[in-house]
Amino acid sequence: MINTVEYIDKAVENFFENTLEVKCKAYENEQLEDIYTTMITISKKDKAYSFFLCMGEPMLKRLSSHLLFEDNPDQDTIIDLLNESANLIIGNAKVLWEEEEHAVNLQLTTPEYQGFFEKNFSKEFEKKLFFEADSDAIMIGIEMVTSTETV
Repeated sequence: MINTVEYIDKAVENFFENTLEVKCKAYENEQLEDIYTTMITISKKDKAYSFFLCMGEPMLKRLSSHLLFEDNPDQDTIIDLLNESANLIIGNAKVLWEEEEHAVNLQLTTPEYQGFFEKNFSKEFEKKLFFEADSDAIMIGIEMVTSTETV
């Protein structure tokens, strides 16, 4: 597995500190409930890494309030904010990866909304990264996909 963790850590920090002006730190957790989940993939040659961004409604409402000046976003807006957050976070991680490792031909997919999960998102991941921004928890699950056709 590529060394994505340091790039994800930096991208999450950039997103929350620059977008919401909120300190975000890694922390240990094993369960998130009532989360919205989206998936976005970075691919290179015959390998791809899917990233599952999981956020709760309070964080998404905070993003809506800060970015859209909308305190009570509808369901479509919440999903759009989640997908755009994935674009910004994982897109930033892709740029960091390209710059620091001189990686070329990396492709980023469009985020795919996975759904709302009342209980813990039960998918198995190679790595789970948990972050806390104020009192809101965020998780990014990383899954390696092999033998992909995307380049």
